[in-house]
Amino acid sequence: MTPLPTFTATPFVYTVAKDDTLLGIAARFGVTLDALLTANPGVDPRFLTIGMPLTIPLSSQAPLPSETLLLPLEISTPHCTALPDSSQWCVVQVHNPHPQAVTAVALTWGTTSLGSTLPLDVLPPESTLPAAIVLPAGEAPNKVTLRSALPWNGTAEFLPQVVVESRLRQAVADFLAQGNIPAPASAHTAHFLAIGYTPQGLVTSLQQDTIPVTQGEAAYALALHAQYDVIAKVQVWVYWQ
Repeated sequence: MTPLPTFTATPFVYTVAKDDTLLGIAARFGVTLDALLTANPGVDPRFLTIGMPLTIPLSSQAPLPSETLLLPLEISTPHCTALPDSSQWCVVQVHNPHPQAVTAVALTWGTTSLGSTLPLDVLPPESTLPAAIVLPAGEAPNKVTLRSALPWNGTAEFLPQVVVESRLRQAVADFLAQGNIPAPASAHTAHFLAIGYTPQGLVTSLQQDTIPVTQGEAAYALALHAQYDVIAKVQVWVYWQ
């Protein structure tokens, strides 16, 4: 049996995204709301803003809820590229080898306390998604560790899937991925992720958005900007709720 990863006692920083709530963030990472508030004194749960950093108090002493399981995932070696401002654009590929989808995937980058999540909340069975972060100069990690990965028990028709995969006729620095996707009958929200790849197949851009379903479909428009090099291929994923 593959041993389960263990948490370190060091908290990590989560960046608040669109539609996040403190209660939802606490549930995602298996901590209590009180513990999350204690770790973030001065944060008013009524006024979260996109981009706000929150300390997630994960600890080796804090057990996961009994109904959850930390599932091991395969994480590639980070690929980091220096940007013009000397910061580092770092990307890993996260692979789910299990026959079950996983959610609440959280990562810690190197020896820093910086953390990130996957750009989609659900990683389908036997699938791979990139995770990326911009780090200060000199802090490129040589390893990324798993902090959280829980089983997902949602409806199969809501699983993330690739809806567009296209190689561009001409590589560009900026690209607008847009279109309309029919929604499953009971879906009310679509979570989109656009990935831009360089001519060498490396991830240079990630863009995500949450769109309400209107008249049975979701219209998306995701502006990709290459962090380095140019965009030669675009992939669009959608995950329904």
